[in-house]
Amino acid sequence: MSSPPSGEEAAEAGRAETVHDLLRRRAEREPEQTAIDVAGAATLSFGQWEERSNGAARALIAAGVRRGTRVALLFSDQDWIDYAVAYLGVLKAGGTAVHLSDEIPPAEVRRRCAQTGPAGVVHSSGLVPPDRLGGWTRPVTELTGDTAPVEVATAPDDLADILYTSGTTGPAKAYTNPHSTLLHGRRPAGLRRFDNSAPLLAPMPMGTPSSAMSASLMPLNSPATVILCRPGDIETMGRLIAERGVATVMLTPWTAMRMVAAKLGERYDLTSVTTMAIASAPLPAPTALALRKMMPGIAVNTAYAQGEAVPAVILGSYDPDRPLALGRPAPGTELMLDRSGRGARARRHDR
Repeated sequence: MSSPPSGEEAAEAGRAETVHDLLRRRAEREPEQTAIDVAGAATLSFGQWEERSNGAARALIAAGVRRGTRVALLFSDQDWIDYAVAYLGVLKAGGTAVHLSDEIPPAEVRRRCAQTGPAGVVHSSGLVPPDRLGGWTRPVTELTGDTAPVEVATAPDDLADILYTSGTTGPAKAYTNPHSTLLHGRRPAGLRRFDNSAPLLAPMPMGTPSSAMSASLMPLNSPATVILCRPGDIETMGRLIAERGVATVMLTPWTAMRMVAAKLGERYDLTSVTTMAIASAPLPAPTALALRKMMPGIAVNTAYAQGEAVPAVILGSYDPDRPLALGRPAPGTELMLDRSGRGARARRHDR
C-alpha cells in the first residue's frame, strides 16, 4: 500500500499540476542554479530554461500549435539543452511531445510519425530530418519569441508525451503519458534522498523515456545539477566523476557492466560516488559486487518498472546477503500477488 505524501509533497501537489509549473517555480526560486550540464561543455540554468522555453512556446503557438497538438522532437545525442528547451516549449504551448532521436533509423522515424500524427517536427540545428514525415519541420534555433510567461490552460489529464517502448520483444510500441502521470509521486521532494551538495551524473540515450525524464523531471526535482552524457562513453563518465565530484550516478545495468569491464576505478578517482541508481533491468549480482569493490561504501539502489506502467515502480537496495531480492513497492505503487505467490503485478495507487 502507498504511504501518505509528506507535508512538503502535499503542499507542492496543491500548487503544481504540470511539468512546466515545476520549471516556473524552480526558476522563481533559483534562477541562477544550473539545471543541466552537458558533459561539462554547456550548461542551462533554471532561469534560462524558463525564458527560452517561453520563447519557444510562443513560436510554436504562432505555428499553429494548440492544446493537444502533437509535435515531434528529433534531436541528436548530445543536444540536450535545445531538446529540453523545445520539450518544455511544447508543453507550455499546450502540446504533446513525441520523442525521437537521430539514432533511430529513418524508416522507423517515419513509422512513428505516421502512427502519432504530429503537426510538425522540431529538430536539432544542422540535422536534416528524414523526408515524408508530414507537417512542417523547423530547427530549434527558429523557436524564439517573447520570453514573458505563456498562459495556456493545461489540465492534469492532458497528454504531455507520446513515448515508445524499447522494442526488445518486437516492434517498439507507443504509449502516452498525461501530466498527472508524470507528476504522480515525483514532486520536488522526490530526489531528496540523494546527496544535494554534489552533481548527479546520468548517461542517457536521446529519444527515449529516459531522455524525456532527463530533460524534465530529473533536473526539476533534483537538488543538485544533473550532468548528462552519452551512455556508451565510459571514459567521459570516469572523467566527469573525478573532476566534478559526482555523488550519484544513474545508469542501466549494461552501462554498469561496461564500467566494471573497463576497470574505470584504476584510472579515475571515483571515491566521491555515494549512490549508484540502477534502472531498466535487473542488475546481476556479480556486477553489483564489482561496483561496490570499485567504489567501497556505495549504496546500489535499483528501480524497475515498465515504461508504460510508470509511475508504478519497485525500489530496492542491493544486499549481498539477499542478492535476488527485488525490492519493495515505492510510495504510490500497489503490489498485487496471486495466491500461489508466483505471479505479481504492480500498479499506480492513487488513494
